[in-house]
Amino acid sequence: MTDPDPSTLLHPHAAPEWAAINAEKREILIPPPETPVEDLLRAGQQVSEQATLLIQAIERGSGGGSPGT
Repeated sequence: MTDPDPSTLLHPHAAPEWAAINAEKREILIPPPETPVEDLLRAGQQVSEQATLLIQAIERGSGGGSPGT
């Protein structure tokens, strides 16, 4: 097996870049402390809906069955 291209994020030496990406992502995704609970709940519901749609799309793409069937 060959090593990933060193110019991609798949290369093992990309760990510092992944750390920076993950830190930026956390900063973007973590809401400020003063965010109202209603806004947090609304955001959580949207994420749950997206997850449901993603699962449905995966199931459609894999023939419609769950992995255990």
